[in-house]
Amino acid sequence: MNHIRPLPPELVSQIAAGEVIQNPASAVKEMVENSLDAGSRRIQVQIKGGGIEEILVVDDGQGIAKGDVQMAFQRYATSKISTLADLNQIRTLGFRGEALASIAVMAKVDLTTRTADSLEGTYCRVEGGSILHIESCGCPVGTRLTVSDLFFNTPARRKFIQSSTREAARIGDIVERLALTNPAVSISLIDGGRKVLATPGNNRLQDVVGCVYGLETANRLLEVEILHPDGASIRGVVGDASLHRATRKGQTFVVNGRYILHRGLANALEAGYTSLLPRGRYPVAVLFIDLPPEHVDANVHPAKLEVRLVHETCILQMLQRGIEDLWQKRIFPLLSGAYGATRVDQSLPLAVSRKPTGERQESLFARVSTEIEKHSFPETAWEPLVNTSSILLITDGELRPAQLLREDATATIQPINKSQEQSHRPIQSYPDLEILAQLGGCYILAQSPEGLVIIDQHAAHERVIYERLMEENKRDGISRQNLIVPLTVTLTREEFNLVVERMMALQQIGFLLEYFGEKCYIIRGAPSILTNPEDGLRDILADWLEKPEKRGWAAQEQAIISLACQSAVKANRFLHLTEMISLVEELTQTKQPWVCPHGRPTTWILPYNELHRRFLRT
Repeated sequence: MNHIRPLPPELVSQIAAGEVIQNPASAVKEMVENSLDAGSRRIQVQIKGGGIEEILVVDDGQGIAKGDVQMAFQRYATSKISTLADLNQIRTLGFRGEALASIAVMAKVDLTTRTADSLEGTYCRVEGGSILHIESCGCPVGTRLTVSDLFFNTPARRKFIQSSTREAARIGDIVERLALTNPAVSISLIDGGRKVLATPGNNRLQDVVGCVYGLETANRLLEVEILHPDGASIRGVVGDASLHRATRKGQTFVVNGRYILHRGLANALEAGYTSLLPRGRYPVAVLFIDLPPEHVDANVHPAKLEVRLVHETCILQMLQRGIEDLWQKRIFPLLSGAYGATRVDQSLPLAVSRKPTGERQESLFARVSTEIEKHSFPETAWEPLVNTSSILLITDGELRPAQLLREDATATIQPINKSQEQSHRPIQSYPDLEILAQLGGCYILAQSPEGLVIIDQHAAHERVIYERLMEENKRDGISRQNLIVPLTVTLTREEFNLVVERMMALQQIGFLLEYFGEKCYIIRGAPSILTNPEDGLRDILADWLEKPEKRGWAAQEQAIISLACQSAVKANRFLHLTEMISLVEELTQTKQPWVCPHGRPTTWILPYNELHRRFLRT
């Protein structure tokens, strides 16, 4: 029988360190956050071998006093809190006193530091948690921290570390997040001698976004400012409705200066874009949520990547309403005035119970519909203000282009006109299937001996295009169209590295790319089926980044699925009879007509016996 006994100190240190330092990126995060807490204005990060061989962080912060250097490597030793009450008033990124101690237990560490009031600095060498050497030295004010041979004494942890390229990508992601979080600090990242990021530190958020995501993305951002009478605020930038990504990687949330992961905030942000983004697309945003420190509990995650918010429901409603109001001003300029940033005074009581009141909130669309009923605008009033092709209006609960509404403002079902009726109205390959109408610009209605057949036009077209592209790819590769006017695209660091790694795969599916400087490529050719080559390229790269485990043929198939999705007919596209017949005819000829490449159903049948039962005819 095994008896309960205390663990030896060295094992306790290894376990505790393993919770904080899981990979090189988490070590970089702790090191840079220490530099930020020290008041640094310039921070340089250098890595080798994906951070396994070496991580170097140099800052110009206040440094560490000589008498505190040894204490800095002790567990739970910190200058940031001293009493239990301080845990409810945390204003720094670090507070547990675990970072340096955890790193030192698992690596070889060299620390050089000096404070402004000292004439000489201090050098300290630590290996596996043991201080080997400490002496005085000459150095500038600030701290230089070198971590090498990470996990050298924990082979079980090291074998789970991924390739140096993947680990470098993780480090790049966390450094970019910290740079976006701290626009007033100049942060640079050098990977293997190559500079991959450098921010100006001029306290202009859009300049930092330009460094991280590219100037084109930065120029499509809108400032947002949402204020609450009780002192809470949400500030930052969000992308316009045309700027969206296939994943949430473009979203950064900062609570009281701390970058966090928070699904609730992401959902609230996306709820503010309801009906403005295509399905499965996510907005780009960098948002700073400032709350009283006592309303935030940061002591809930070993890496401090998650927090609890005391009045979470109110904060989420505040964010959603602020984004909705921003779009109300931009989409409905006649009703709301000028374009630009929005400042919204919310009436959400942060100091009251979080229990729902039961009151139903009025939606943005209901409010706008009411305003439209109040005002009468002449038809010509729309022309001088803005191009109607960029205006969205509401009909039957849907946002649709204004120019579409003029032609057909009330239709939700497109019936077949008598003049359109032809002898080939049934599907040739399935004569018993007869096209009836189109419903809501999304579904094709048909009748068959089994019952009412409902076909999702986008999913059906996806299946048709996917199988056609797969056949092309097996033969000579997907057909390419050379661009008359080549496009220059600025990629993120992750996207750029992926293009370099998978250039052959991109050529096989129809892209012709030419290197054009740091993180830039020229698109000289693209798959013929694409109408927007840049968005097509970015979507493929986003899919690959989301599922890096897919390589070779699996990655190529994933890219073809993305091409099919982008090229397929979208919702709210009204089809003529001949188009519907042609689409259904092609769908019936595919190998798997019942599902789209993503696995969604293309067709649903409502049996006659179910209709009879619903109408009490049985």
